[in-house]
Amino acid sequence: MKKKNSYRNIQVKNSYRLCPHLQRVEFTGEDLNDFPVGEEGAYVKVILEADKNNIAPDTRPKMRSYTIANFDAETKTLSLDFLVKYHEGHTATWAKNSKPGDQIVIAGPGPRKIYEFPKTDYFLMGDLTSINAVKAYLNLAPKEATGEAYIAVPSKEDIHEIELNNGIKLNWLDVNEMEHFIKPLKNYSELSENTVVFGAGEAEEINKVRKYLTKEKMLPTDNLFLSGYWKRGMTDEEYRTEKAKNRK
Repeated sequence: MKKKNSYRNIQVKNSYRLCPHLQRVEFTGEDLNDFPVGEEGAYVKVILEADKNNIAPDTRPKMRSYTIANFDAETKTLSLDFLVKYHEGHTATWAKNSKPGDQIVIAGPGPRKIYEFPKTDYFLMGDLTSINAVKAYLNLAPKEATGEAYIAVPSKEDIHEIELNNGIKLNWLDVNEMEHFIKPLKNYSELSENTVVFGAGEAEEINKVRKYLTKEKMLPTDNLFLSGYWKRGMTDEEYRTEKAKNRK
């Protein structure tokens, strides 16, 4: 298996609009021959280069993380979804205009947030930037699992069918509504120290969730998996710069 930061050349096999704000791009290529199976919900780094050999040694190219939607080991097809027509950047613009044969570079995969599912109560939150992580955890949670999942979307037309294999109830929210995650979380009567909480989306919304769970409810952090993927009023580059400064 390749190391996490190894680069892979891949090329577009198919590209189409999954829903108004998601572009599904399917990739193939010889560098996917040893891509690990069962990593849906993990991520790869997308690099806007046509060939990995164009990346100079000991340099870190600009890259953007995307959650793996699906990997078909038989056909060596990797599927990624790109948010378009909504605070999109260079990578999303590339995806929107992509066509079969276009080449790109990825690194990874990097790990999922959750690999073990011993609990039976789940509260999952995401938007279109993290929808494939929510889908993965809905699928990986045990059949006896119960709880609620919320996906925030820009329009009703972005709502699409998701197969459910357990007792977790799926709900759809308006991503433009303030506090779209914290409101249903506060109304979740089953919330306890045994609830596994995953949340990924707009940074301020996730911060509200984190403060509520750790400061008000005093829940242990072992079962909390929270990440800000983007921030209102900031480009992707600006938000990544802010996060880097905060880590220092």
